[in-house]
Amino acid sequence: MSDFIKGSSVLAALPTLLYLGFYQRRNRLNALNSSSDIAIKTFLSIPYESIVVGVPLIFGLAYFLMKKTERNSDDPNKKNIHTGRVILFGSSLGLILSIIGRFGFDLPAKLFGINEREYSVHIVAPIIYPFIFLYVDKLLSN
Repeated sequence: MSDFIKGSSVLAALPTLLYLGFYQRRNRLNALNSSSDIAIKTFLSIPYESIVVGVPLIFGLAYFLMKKTERNSDDPNKKNIHTGRVILFGSSLGLILSIIGRFGFDLPAKLFGINEREYSVHIVAPIIYPFIFLYVDKLLSN
């Protein structure tokens, strides 16, 4: 249970929440400066409250599962196996978050303004999130 609490902490989800907050601010300013109701409705349709609650919960679940699989293994080469697991779980986390964001909330179009290549988030997220998850693991393992 402590692994879930560590993984769902604000420090763990901070990188994701930071860039979402940056784009939320930019979109809010664009909506307020725009005279069209479409920009305001698009801004209001983004479920920021679900994102702020959901991202830490997903991080906590991923960190908990990673630690659980780590405890169940008896590998003598734990350092290399641990880094591989962090990268695997980070890629999986990125893919899961990109699928939820794309198909659940249509975030690439609403939040980032990506319309033509909105499926590119499924390629980019599994590449970026292992680095974020390595940061999270380093932060929480101390």
